[in-house]
Amino acid sequence: MLGLDICGIDICTEDISKPIIHNNGIVMEVNAAPGLRMHLSPSEGAARDLGKEIVNMLYNNNPYNIPVISITGTNGKTTVTRVISHTLSKMGYCVGMTSTSGIYINDECIDSGDDTGFESAKSILINKDVDVAVLETARGGMIKKGLAYDLADVSVITNITQDHLGIDGINTMEELCYVKSLVGEAVKEDGYVVLNADDYWSKSILNRIKANIILFSKDSNNPLLKQNKLSNICVYLENKNIVVVNEGKKHTICNIDEVPITLGGKLMFNVENILATCGALVGLKIDYCMIKNGITSYLLNSDKNAGRFNCYNVNGVNVILDYGHNIDGYNAVLSAVKYINKGKLYGIVGIPGDRSDDMALEIGKISSHHLDYIIVKEDKDLRGRKQGEIAQLIVDGVKKRDTKKKYEVVLREEEALIKALNISQKGDTIVMFFEDMAPLVNIINEFSIYKDENSYIDKSISN
Repeated sequence: MLGLDICGIDICTEDISKPIIHNNGIVMEVNAAPGLRMHLSPSEGAARDLGKEIVNMLYNNNPYNIPVISITGTNGKTTVTRVISHTLSKMGYCVGMTSTSGIYINDECIDSGDDTGFESAKSILINKDVDVAVLETARGGMIKKGLAYDLADVSVITNITQDHLGIDGINTMEELCYVKSLVGEAVKEDGYVVLNADDYWSKSILNRIKANIILFSKDSNNPLLKQNKLSNICVYLENKNIVVVNEGKKHTICNIDEVPITLGGKLMFNVENILATCGALVGLKIDYCMIKNGITSYLLNSDKNAGRFNCYNVNGVNVILDYGHNIDGYNAVLSAVKYINKGKLYGIVGIPGDRSDDMALEIGKISSHHLDYIIVKEDKDLRGRKQGEIAQLIVDGVKKRDTKKKYEVVLREEEALIKALNISQKGDTIVMFFEDMAPLVNIINEFSIYKDENSYIDKSISN
């Protein structure tokens, strides 16, 4: 084996701790291929782990692990994971990424699905081609198996808001913070934890963080930022510029208008995601020019950021597909849509069946507040609910907010989209919160081609 410069030397001496020339010792044999058994399992004396010593000798000059960036949070973690991966990939690194959309080596998807748990991360960490691991780390995976890595170089907690309560024994926000904080605690001593200074529950775990802290905020006057500018790295928005304060020096990365996924700063949830991304990349000591290159070249489309505010135009009707599935997600998306919509606003709404009754009611109220016309649908995977149960709770929420609000129930989400496309007019906007994106994109494409043949569309989804 190349580099295996080892031989066995047999010595006969009265005292092995002393030089043999001082106690009449002799060298009996020099063996080019020594055995290890007598050292690993001797007849007398202590065993010695020679295998470990040999491996350490062979590889002691090589890194034994790769940089790990771990991202968690209630909302935004997939987008942050993707933009970090995109930036590092553009720099020439072979990036291994896990996310809710699959496992990727650079842009190649090697497994599709919700891959945010232990086994998915492990598959990246043992891949010898990977230079850096960017891991979306979800609550469920941590509860089931913990973390697939020992300590991360950089961790990001985008925010901690109400979601998944009542699932896996997590019933309160304090308990949810306890789970999410694991990602912030499992960081190297000289590593960094990126935290949202605008988020109440994220700030509540500050005392658990032992590594260096990077704070991000949409507000340059955030009190926590002002307190920590001298001791911590801070990333914030100032006059629409993304600013980093590092070691007391102020650096401007770029104007938010240059970052496509923020739509000129209108999508405030993506502004937050970009600030978190910049914080993580600064923690990795990436050059500011490279950070700008990454965030300004990442596009808001279904190719780069599938399922996150993807916009389509169908015969003059704007269609927005988003994976939002909790209260903050709905508020963020619907608030943003109000800025860009000029016509009637239709919404196709629903949430997973394992969410609480209170959340379903609140989603109905939020929808009633923002939308002109509501179509309530359900996921195919009811997650333990009876068919129509979640839909009825959402309807109840709609009525509580506005008894005159126009709505209807179309349980199958493909049929719900077709209904919305049929009743909307040019200049209107449809925002849809989906379970499965692919069939919906097919419908959008077919509607664009066969705009006068909607019967063909109806037939295509019934098969």
